[in-house]
Amino acid sequence: MTGSTTLDVVLGLVFVYLLYSLLTTILQEALANVLSFRAKFLQKAIIRMLEDENAKTADTLLNRIGAFFRVIFRKNVTSQSLPLTEAFYNHPLIKYLAEDDYKNKPSYLTSRNFSQAMLDLLKGNDFAAGDDPGKFIKTALESGVTQWKSNGKPVQINAETLSYLRALWADAQGDVAKFRTALEEWFDVTMERTTGWYKKHTQGVLLILGFLIAMLFNVDTIKLAGTLSKNPELREQVIRQADNYIKTHKDLLKEGDQKTEASLQRLQKRADSLLKTDIADVNKALGIGWKCTSVKEHENKCFHGKDVCIRSHLRIDTIIGWLITAFALSLGAPFWFDLLNKLMKLRGTINSGKDDGKETNSSKPTPTNIKG
Repeated sequence: MTGSTTLDVVLGLVFVYLLYSLLTTILQEALANVLSFRAKFLQKAIIRMLEDENAKTADTLLNRIGAFFRVIFRKNVTSQSLPLTEAFYNHPLIKYLAEDDYKNKPSYLTSRNFSQAMLDLLKGNDFAAGDDPGKFIKTALESGVTQWKSNGKPVQINAETLSYLRALWADAQGDVAKFRTALEEWFDVTMERTTGWYKKHTQGVLLILGFLIAMLFNVDTIKLAGTLSKNPELREQVIRQADNYIKTHKDLLKEGDQKTEASLQRLQKRADSLLKTDIADVNKALGIGWKCTSVKEHENKCFHGKDVCIRSHLRIDTIIGWLITAFALSLGAPFWFDLLNKLMKLRGTINSGKDDGKETNSSKPTPTNIKG
């Protein structure tokens, strides 16, 4: 393949990856919504802050894999009894931020929510207007139990958390306002780390969903690359679709950067629109799917149907093609949208250079022979 052909093939693949990664991201967001991924990672962060010593498990690959799937399939990230975390989540300020009894833990907390709940746990139920909060907090930190009674009993603070809280109290010199600020800074730092955990988990979910989508729609990268490389008219058609898509979806990255949770209804609408328009068009152009490639040979045989013919497609290289597609989709739509923009600009620059060269050549005067 020439350099221009290679660039066009890559552009076609990138456009396909963009459309299907959008679908993958929509499905991932729907899963995150239904299965409360954000709430579970927030819970994991709170446990890490308040109960790390009580929630430790062996750091093995098997445990990490188990933790990954536990976030997906379990309502809570741990089955262990963690009294301080339970008291924290049962605090009215935190409890009533949750959506309902099923989604009984909030997806988001502010640092102010965290610090207020922690101060209340330390001060206790008996704290009244006019009382010195520092005295109550100091008593809790010295005794190692909260003054707030959960189920009628004070809650033991585990040793590592207690040591850290005592250190924060000492640094604040017993000043409640400074202690509150220190608690909020602790929460903010932990949330930065939690964002990293969530992104890693999302990457894993996208990889699994990417493979399922590649298999369901038969998006075989190896086959697509071969099809595009052999058909210049098809390449031009797909590139025109890609160029039109960029022009009509300039705000795609801004939409992807929104941090608000989309409703299931909105996500379903976006997925339906994507499948019926852009993905349908590119599937038709590139022949993506499970249509039979040899009806006479496969008819009335196993794994052959009118709309789905596994015999026509299922080979070792097909599975490898799906795996390549799955990895590509796991990179996310913003990555492919940005790359598609850059490649389209590069292609425009190259074509512009070729046009300039043609004009220069055509403007040269025709040489004449001088008779002497």
